[in-house]
Amino acid sequence: MITEAAFWSPQIAEIGQIVEDAQEVNQTIGIILQTPRGTDPHRPTFGSTLHNYLDYPIDRAKPHLIRETVRALREWEPRIDVEKVTVMLASFEPQQVRIQVQWKLVGDTTFRTAEVLV
Repeated sequence: MITEAAFWSPQIAEIGQIVEDAQEVNQTIGIILQTPRGTDPHRPTFGSTLHNYLDYPIDRAKPHLIRETVRALREWEPRIDVEKVTVMLASFEPQQVRIQVQWKLVGDTTFRTAEVLV
């Protein structure tokens, strides 16, 4: 399959499908944030340390989760600028945290939102 998209990669959720442009960046954001730092043997610094804060009370965890989200995305997703990070408990899975990342492509003015459960 040939695509005209600036960015694309295989879709993780469906074999044989691809994600393009903003969807591809959202997928990459999820991969970065859901991968514990140190678990990729070829890139030992890849990922985030979000998992270190999941047992904290939510009011104490929020600033750490926001800081770590911004740090990991700045390091591993240079195509984007992070505008805002929002952390909340997932309403349907109270043991999970939902992180919303408002981002835009570098040099662009259109903001998009990625949501990741950790």
